[in-house]
Amino acid sequence: MADTSLRRKLTVSAALGLLLVPGCHSAEQNLPYAEAIQFSPDTLEKLATRTVSVRVDHSTVSYRYPILGESHPLTTEIRTAMAERQTAFLEELPDHGSPELVQDVELLAASGDVIGARTTAVTSGVRGGGTETSTLWYDSGTGEVLPWTSLFRDEASLEAAHLAVAQVLQDGYQMTADQVPGLLGEIAMRAEADPDSVSAAASEPAGASEEESGSGDPEPGGTEETEETDGTALSVGDADLSDPEQAWEAAERWAASPLADLAFSTAGGLAVRMDPADVPSAGRVSEVLLPVEAEETEEVLSELGYHARSAAVAANADPEDFPLDGTLTAEGSSLDCERLKCVALTFDDGPGEYTDELLDHLAEYDARATFYVMGSLVSEFPEIVERTHAEGHEMGNHTWKHDDLTTLSAEGWPRT
Repeated sequence: MADTSLRRKLTVSAALGLLLVPGCHSAEQNLPYAEAIQFSPDTLEKLATRTVSVRVDHSTVSYRYPILGESHPLTTEIRTAMAERQTAFLEELPDHGSPELVQDVELLAASGDVIGARTTAVTSGVRGGGTETSTLWYDSGTGEVLPWTSLFRDEASLEAAHLAVAQVLQDGYQMTADQVPGLLGEIAMRAEADPDSVSAAASEPAGASEEESGSGDPEPGGTEETEETDGTALSVGDADLSDPEQAWEAAERWAASPLADLAFSTAGGLAVRMDPADVPSAGRVSEVLLPVEAEETEEVLSELGYHARSAAVAANADPEDFPLDGTLTAEGSSLDCERLKCVALTFDDGPGEYTDELLDHLAEYDARATFYVMGSLVSEFPEIVERTHAEGHEMGNHTWKHDDLTTLSAEGWPRT
């Protein structure tokens, strides 16, 4: 039933079909294959999306995001991160060419317990352009927006998951431990030198004492340096990844990990993306998806991770079950102005005959404003007032007919 639902409702990345390209490999070579669960929010009934494309001078900025509710934490985080990238893009524009930034969001899982989102930002026409991805997870139980690390129990579990991915490269792509790139290779090399150092790590809870774990682990909050490989060293801490602050700190420490862009697979395991440049035997493909089997994730996933996997595999596609407090179709209008340079737009003395045109311009730039309306005009332009509210703008009272309140006595002040 779930498999049928998946095939009907999920849009699997187009690159999946390219993993086995005819002519790129010998007939007897059967490369590991995964299908990542990832789907457009447009496929969910009753869930609206917001699409904006603005061209200014010679540059273009476009983005799309799902409207999860007015001021919903995940919408706010996605919109703020997009605005940060857009600001950086516009500040570094060249004076020639046609630079473009396109940002989009697809969902990795959606249920009453958890929502997973993957943001892709593609920059072209500028130095250092390319594709940047990030994943976020909303936990309805806590109301927190969390990083990918929160899907795992602890950093020992993270290490074990990395070893599982490295093993796929070694077994499926005939790579030696020293050929496996980055953090994966570092962990693979250490496991090769001491097989028990990583394989047993996932069974040890975060912060286990020396007597419990049988090793000299650092106290909670500390880190333990591993041996250096290729000039890098991985610090494996004992953070409690169920704690949001510690999960975000761990995400920074593990920022170079390919698991930062993981999804769940249709087989119930993990699908981890790799750059084909790091996997030469993959052939001419746009990306490599490495499968981690479901049974290998049983001991490493956190409670949130189990909820996320269930939501992804079950293909819960009914937004009415989402934890959105009845604001599902409301415009997500909030940005985190502690992280951004925000400007407040205010308009007085309306509504009027030009307010519709003003709202059109604001909508073109996906901007929100505050309208201080006069009571005497509200009854004259009720449709405009309704539109102003429906499109997420703030509304304030500018009295009935804009009396100069400083000239009125207490008895003369308007009662509206």
